[in-house]
Formats: sequence, C-alpha cells, structure tokens
Amino acid sequence: MKKFLLLIFLVLMLSGCRMNRTSAKVATGLDRVPEYARWFKGKRVGIITNHTAYTSDGRYIVDVFLNLPQVQVKALFGPEHGIRGQMDAGKKIDAANDRLAGIPIYSLYGKHRKPTPEMVKDIDALVFDIQDIG
Repeated sequence: MKKFLLLIFLVLMLSGCRMNRTSAKVATGLDRVPEYARWFKGKRVGIITNHTAYTSDGRYIVDVFLNLPQVQVKALFGPEHGIRGQMDAGKKIDAANDRLAGIPIYSLYGKHRKPTPEMVKDIDALVFDIQDIG
C-alpha cells in the first residue's frame, strides 16, 4: 500500500511539472556559410567533401558555394565513396568533371591520397566538410 501511495504521489508531482516544448534549431557550419561570405569573396575555392555535406534545408555544399557572390568553385575533392557517395567501397576513382556543375573532381582515394600541387595551383582556399568519416 505504501508503494502504491508513493507511486501516486510521484505521478501527481510529475504531472504538475511543465515541460519546455520549444525546440532549438541546430545550424551546421555549412548553414552559416552565407553569414561569412565575405571570407570567400574574390576567392577561388576548392571543396573537400562527400555526400554528407548538406545544409539543414537540403542544399548541397557545392550549390551553397556556387551561389555565393564573387566566389569561384575551382575543384572538388572526394574521399573513398566520391563526392556524392555513389562509388563502391574500395573502388579506385579516377578524376572527372562534376556532371551537374562542370567542375573538376579529384579523387583522394585513387592514385592520390591528398591534393597535389597541380590540383591546387588555382585555389586560394580549401573548404573541408565531411561530417562522418568513421
């Protein structure tokens, strides 16, 4: 009987507690790029990324940077599964051009494991956005 009364007491106490129903919006670094567009103004940018680099509203990193004024996206660099995550595990990937943006894509999982001087010769800034590498 004492346990039952204790349970009733706890339920009544907890039912009187207010829960905060507001939810905070989480913003990734990519969501905030437009706020810091001045950092990239006039720059030739290379992007090291994979298929996880999307804003909270579904825009891909390449599109975010292509829409920044006075910013040139010069090259994309992708890890094992490529920049769009479409390549099989362990498959060596050759350099190509992005079919959507026409930008050179360099694999960091084929012949080269890091950008070569030739790959970055026309780049002022490298942006790295790989949210899950593990």
